[in-house]
Amino acid sequence: MRAKSSFPLLLCVAISTTITAQQPTATPLANRPSPISEAELVKRLTTSVDSLSKLGEFSGVVVLAKDGAPIYQSAHGLADREHMVANNLQTGFNLGSINKIFTQIAILQLVGAGKIDLDSTLAKSWPDYPNE
Repeated sequence: MRAKSSFPLLLCVAISTTITAQQPTATPLANRPSPISEAELVKRLTTSVDSLSKLGEFSGVVVLAKDGAPIYQSAHGLADREHMVANNLQTGFNLGSINKIFTQIAILQLVGAGKIDLDSTLAKSWPDYPNE
């Protein structure tokens, strides 16, 4: 029997968050919810991930980082169900084609932050790239 995977759920959350952050919104400033604190975000993430894990809906590693430094890390479920090996923070995952979506999200976040331009060439950011 194949285990259920929650990748679509988590991926949709990541994509909708990224797209929402990049799209202009018509919501007036007075009606927008105020941002939550880092502590509250970590609390909510912990509650959600722990809940999904307990229900058997999530198996994997979650890392939330700010300025390149992890502020939340957790590992859940099994990396190898046959041998009952638990996931840990160093578990490697074979993601395959899903990497393309993560790369797209990362690139669009850099565009949104004004760090790169979609119309520029690789040579602009990496001038000494071996072009052979």
